[in-house]
Amino acid sequence: MRIQRIQVEDGFLSGLDLSFQPGLNVIIGARGTGKTSIIELLRFSLGARSHTTDSGSESLSHARSILDGGEVTVSLGEDASEVAVSRSAHEDKARQTAPFAPPIVFSQKEIESIGLTDSGRLALLDGFIPDRKVSRRQEEGVVTALKSLQREIETRVREADALAEDLPRLPALRQQLADALGRQQQQQGGSAELAEKNLALATLTAEQSANSVTEGALARFVQLVDRWIAALSVTSDLGAAEGSPAGGADPLSSFRSRLNEVERDTVASLAR
Repeated sequence: MRIQRIQVEDGFLSGLDLSFQPGLNVIIGARGTGKTSIIELLRFSLGARSHTTDSGSESLSHARSILDGGEVTVSLGEDASEVAVSRSAHEDKARQTAPFAPPIVFSQKEIESIGLTDSGRLALLDGFIPDRKVSRRQEEGVVTALKSLQREIETRVREADALAEDLPRLPALRQQLADALGRQQQQQGGSAELAEKNLALATLTAEQSANSVTEGALARFVQLVDRWIAALSVTSDLGAAEGSPAGGADPLSSFRSRLNEVERDTVASLAR
């Protein structure tokens, strides 16, 4: 949609009725004839934004001083559709017959200010980007992600530097590990040998206990045999038994009882 016409009622440019043609339109005139005033009235009526910090207040003050209580009307058109936009000097916003997209308006000072700085030219180009706020949020997200990656890379670099410093110590550490494994194997071998010796000692102890029992039994048996031999010797000295007198006591009864006792003890000892 293009600007077709501007009309001014009252004020410094009262009665102005200027039509624009499709394409490039050039306003030529001496200093103070109102060239800048027409630009500022278009900005004022159509609500176009300013491009520098100071130009906003200056353009608003300029337009209201030109109108001096009057009103400006701008006609917009495209194909068969037309929009009329009017705004008086004391109104905060314009009255319009239909929605429209505000144009991009630059004053001479703004063009000079923007052209002198890289940031100004970049801001001008960014202004042509659709959905600029969405693009700005996406850009901020990318910047945040890049900063996070940068911090992570710096951390990894520091870790790599630390590992590089420790790398010369690696052969010594490997030797220490091998020595520790060797000592561990020796300790394990010593433990197995100690367990084997303990088992042998337990076996010998058990055998010694059994031998002690057997030795005791043999000693008792020898004592019994000695007693038995002694008893037999006494019997031999007495001679052969001629029998007891009729109705008399057996003179060898005590020896026979002793022999029987020795025999029982011998059998009991052998049974143990």
